Amino acid sequence: MGRKGGGPGEFVSPCCLAIDAKGRLWVRDLGNKRYVVLQLRRGAPFAVPAYVVALKSNAGGYTTRTVFDDAGRVIDAGTDNTTSGLVRITIGSAGAERQRVTLAPPVTGVSAVAKMPKKTPGGQAVYFVYPPFPGYALNATGLHGEAAIAGSGDYRVRWYAGNGSLIREITRTDVGPSVTPDERREADSAMVAEAREFGTTPAALGFRMPARKPVLRNLWFDDDGRLWVELTTARGSARRAHVYSRTGKLESIAEWPANVELSEFSVIRGDEAWSVAHDADEVPTIVRLRFIAR
Repeated sequence: MGRKGGGPGEFVSPCCLAIDAKGRLWVRDLGNKRYVVLQLRRGAPFAVPAYVVALKSNAGGYTTRTVFDDAGRVIDAGTDNTTSGLVRITIGSAGAERQRVTLAPPVTGVSAVAKMPKKTPGGQAVYFVYPPFPGYALNATGLHGEAAIAGSGDYRVRWYAGNGSLIREITRTDVGPSVTPDERREADSAMVAEAREFGTTPAALGFRMPARKPVLRNLWFDDDGRLWVELTTARGSARRAHVYSRTGKLESIAEWPANVELSEFSVIRGDEAWSVAHDADEVPTIVRLRFIAR
């Protein structure tokens, strides 16, 4: 179904599919900055374009799962380009904005970046250069309209209800794994190459090599509404996440193979997960995981 383009049932960089309560398929059409809504026909190998809904958020390229509020209205989520916060806009069936909630950016755990000018064919542009092993903003959107925000450098997660009110803040004293000598050498080489690209020196960038990596790697909500806080682990080690119930209780600590990528785009229900694994040659396969209580 569909093809490349900007007409009905056409897409440019489609992602983030979801089926609403009426059985319609929503496709986030990033290139055209809209949602394309398709009416599925039972028993037929195709779908009929129903209508389109323009993205209301200010960052159409932000990829997150498509979710709906309790009334069945889509919640358009995008990053705030100026603050690294999260903009969440509830859109009615006619495409009208019904509610706009802007969540503040992470309180801590986000590294400062260097802004470097560079000549371009059209004049001059400013590029953002990140330090080695930076702390960055993490955002998660849940199926019930909830949201979570954290800076990867600190274990400090804010959990919001669908209306933007703060439900709870989860803090812990965990720290990230140490930067190994090999990782330090790789990062030094990368900084030298990046500085050379902008005609400067690594020292002029003002970065320091951290002793540890950021404590957090990712955040997401699963299909049961639980919040997964993935920790950064040593290279090649098993992946690990703290799993919190909807009441905020630490329910379990999940571990899975390093080559399996779990995220908000995986299917995770109960003690099972479906996701994508890559072997040493980057060949992908679909895998099912079962988590065993210990």
